[in-house]
Amino acid sequence: MGQSEREITKNSQISSLNRRLTSISQAHKLAKQPFDKNCPEIQEVWKGIKNKLGSAQTRKNPILLDDLRKMIESIMTIVKQMHC
Repeated sequence: MGQSEREITKNSQISSLNRRLTSISQAHKLAKQPFDKNCPEIQEVWKGIKNKLGSAQTRKNPILLDDLRKMIESIMTIVKQMHC
């Protein structure tokens, strides 16, 4: 705890920061405390962070059908082993 905004944004990706914000939101919810991560003030800061760090996703090649079949086959094998 106690990290400055600069340290956090420097060392974290957008998705990591989003998970942290969601965790904070959930902790407040469990404690029955008000917290709205969609409030205008938080969204304004969030917009600035995304502009600074960039939030463009890297495009990946689509999965090939044969590879998908192999993955499903592996998953099915694991599931069958778990039920035996």
